[in-house]
Amino acid sequence: ISQIDKGKLYADMYEETALLSVLAIVLFSALFLCVGFLFTQRQRDTYRQLLHVHKEFRSILYAIGDAVISTDRDGVILHMNPEAERLTGVTERAVVGTELKHVYKLESEESGEEVRCAVERALKHTDSRDLKNGVLLRTPTGEHIPILESVGAYSTEDGRTAGVVIVFRDQTVQRERQRVVEESERKYRALFEATADGIVLYAARGTAGAASTERVGDERVIFDILDANDSYRSMNLHDDVLASARIRPSDNEHGDELIRLCSLVMQDGSPRGGEYIDIITQRQYLVTVYTPRRGQVALLLHDITELKSSENALLEKIRELERFNRLTIDRELRMIELKKEINVLLREL
Repeated sequence: ISQIDKGKLYADMYEETALLSVLAIVLFSALFLCVGFLFTQRQRDTYRQLLHVHKEFRSILYAIGDAVISTDRDGVILHMNPEAERLTGVTERAVVGTELKHVYKLESEESGEEVRCAVERALKHTDSRDLKNGVLLRTPTGEHIPILESVGAYSTEDGRTAGVVIVFRDQTVQRERQRVVEESERKYRALFEATADGIVLYAARGTAGAASTERVGDERVIFDILDANDSYRSMNLHDDVLASARIRPSDNEHGDELIRLCSLVMQDGSPRGGEYIDIITQRQYLVTVYTPRRGQVALLLHDITELKSSENALLEKIRELERFNRLTIDRELRMIELKKEINVLLREL
């Protein structure tokens, strides 16, 4: 058996061990670098996706026509779009990180009392939208803007409340339009009630059962009273739909029944009218029927009883004058004949 040099043997083992260690370290470093590179790439892609989503979110937020403010659950402002900046009078850059209650201040339009913070209201009603009307937004300049507000909380994937979104809209233009409409309605309502003519508005419905009906073609037109002024009510006709049992044409041969007249007007939209008489009170009316909108007819009754009485009295006087005129002319003609006869007798005498 040959003798083995232990030193040489250990040296070879040390070299092999060192070589394997270096190779393992190199392989581990390469693996670590690959994992780190892949992790960095994934983090970069995730960051890019988040950045893209964030930009898209901000683009959508800024494109919304209504004012939008988002906060966290503690009421700290996270985002604010340009419309919200315009209404509140502050910029997003200046108020991000500020508590909402210092920027978004509301008052009740009726009482003038301060409205509770929107975050508190949203967190209290997490299952529904808190929609408020009749509130005023107080700006830093002291201006009060009427707004329509909607407040709601949003949650994370695990169901925890993450924050609050406030959406509000300037109601100044709408309020002005509403004021103009209400003022116009009051004026026309006052005119509607103050006129001496009776005015009543009817609507056609498609079910049977009403007192006044009329078959037009293959359809049965049924009218219901929508509104009537005081003058019409004073005629004691409002209990009878279209007053068809009382109001009859003065000319029975050529006049249309009142309900028939309304049906024809509703069909072609052309106004119609004529002279009618209340067979109970003997009051005479000049009736005009027109359609203000589809499915509705308006009936206007102008009382001409006094006018007809005056007209009849005038006609009677005219007839009397005509009779007197005929008598006078006959008398003059007779006197002329008598004078002729007298002259003849005088000549003969």
